[in-house]
Amino acid sequence: MIALLNKAEPVFAINRNFKLGVTVLILLFILIRLFHINSPVLDRHSWNQISAASSAMNIYKDPATFWAPDSNVFKGDSEDSILAQEFPVFMGLVALGYWIAGPEIWVARIIAISIALIGWIFLLRLLLISEKRATVLFIMFLYTINSHNWFFDRAINSDTGMVSFMLASLYYFWQFMQDRSVKNSVLLLVTTLLAGLFKPYGLQIGISFIYLLVINRRMRLVLDWRLILIGTVVWVVNLGWLLYTEYYLPASISIGHDLGFNLKDLFSVKFVYVMQQRFFDQITTQFLMLFCIFAIASRKIRNDFAMALLFANLFYLSLITHGNLVHNYYQLPFTPALIVFSGLGFLYWLRAPVKKISPKVKASLAIFLLIGYVGYSGKKTWNHFRLSIGPKLIGDQIKAMDLPENTRLISLESSGTRFHETLYYADKKGWVRRQASENELQKLRSKGAEIVTVHYEEKDFSNPEKMAPLRNMLKPVWESYDCRDSYGKSCLVGIYRFKDH
Repeated sequence: MIALLNKAEPVFAINRNFKLGVTVLILLFILIRLFHINSPVLDRHSWNQISAASSAMNIYKDPATFWAPDSNVFKGDSEDSILAQEFPVFMGLVALGYWIAGPEIWVARIIAISIALIGWIFLLRLLLISEKRATVLFIMFLYTINSHNWFFDRAINSDTGMVSFMLASLYYFWQFMQDRSVKNSVLLLVTTLLAGLFKPYGLQIGISFIYLLVINRRMRLVLDWRLILIGTVVWVVNLGWLLYTEYYLPASISIGHDLGFNLKDLFSVKFVYVMQQRFFDQITTQFLMLFCIFAIASRKIRNDFAMALLFANLFYLSLITHGNLVHNYYQLPFTPALIVFSGLGFLYWLRAPVKKISPKVKASLAIFLLIGYVGYSGKKTWNHFRLSIGPKLIGDQIKAMDLPENTRLISLESSGTRFHETLYYADKKGWVRRQASENELQKLRSKGAEIVTVHYEEKDFSNPEKMAPLRNMLKPVWESYDCRDSYGKSCLVGIYRFKDH
């Protein structure tokens, strides 16, 4: 296998062969992400995806909502369904795609995959600056197959766009360090601006810039007027949007949201356990974990871009403590650095002289590890594809009822991994509650709620105490237990009106 690896370098030194290798990987990247391309947004992390999908659909219907992203769900007891933190660049692109090709979910996923491919290309370009071509292709294969990317690259969210433009921004910062031309300045400005607009956390890339300046002894560059202008524009635009959402969209996610810094979480055993599990199970997998750790710690392996990203990642991990603890897609910015180090560590081990084991045993072990990585990544991705179809069943029934457009719903959703999916598929606005007392139902009814929908897990619909308010106050319009969640367990789906309606 080492001989094969050595032969790969001169083969891919030929441009035609290298371009063929890149083309094959791009086709693989696209092909595996087309799986379930038109399935409902009821897979893993559907709450986050539906927020983006709802905003995109509302922008498609009414472009004015671009400036007040509408998620369909009312906050608290209000009738304000505005949900905004990141600038709705992704949602706007999806709405534009709907306008061109029709409001189908496959359109949104194609746009998501296209944005992810931009990041793939810029990681490739970054690696080509310092690594040999065969090494680059191997790392890009690992990056393509990785379960984190595989699932989230086709999910309806802004996070992948953030990572893609972080990578593009880092590439153009390196180009700017070599040549402070107008072209490189403009491209650096645009890509850095987009990294923050897709999601504010993308501005962590500034830490990567500082790292590159320090190790290359170019810190005086921070006084360059072009860089000062770029930084000023990026921060003014991004902070301007955040301040706008804070003071003009009061029901939105505010600057001081609880996903941020949390000292108690940061130094907790739980935080360390959860992070290592996500880094070394969901990203590197156990098959490449040790190679990743070795490459980061070893002085014999060096990739300045991956280390620059990792420094930014660690800053972001500390700053956005609670968000990283709660959601695994918050670790998407870690994926490029960890996969680069995994690949470099694996290849270093493969090329190292054989000591205690024979070359054949080493080659067999290498093949086992790679097959294990691919298989395990596929398994993790498959787990994410599993659907909990209940909210769509309810939504389809609501649409069949042909209710007036302004009908308000109360959506009772007991699953902690679901939220306003029923509202999205019903194409209605309303309130979401995990469960509701008779007083709560009556209060929301007084605010205009007419229909109550229920998506309850078995532990909830088999609980007489939790079901009592429904049975006492509501009469069924449609009810079914012919529903399964993503784990195959039974669930209750139903549509109800108030008894004295």
